[in-house]
Amino acid sequence: MATQINTERTVLTVEDALALLGGAVGRSTLYKNLRAGVIPHRRIGKKILIPRARFIQWLCAEQPAPEPQEGR
Repeated sequence: MATQINTERTVLTVEDALALLGGAVGRSTLYKNLRAGVIPHRRIGKKILIPRARFIQWLCAEQPAPEPQEGR
């Protein structure tokens, strides 16, 4: 069953974020990045809430290219 995302919501659940990513990463990878603080979020009790605008900004942010490794 596909999850429909209400485009007017300002907060995403983990399931919403996974649907927005369209299968690009799995649930465990998303949780790993949430635990590491890589993805902006707030925890209220056991519920994880992800601000939609900050999630999209994070997703679209340009990352510096990794430094080439010598000896490879």
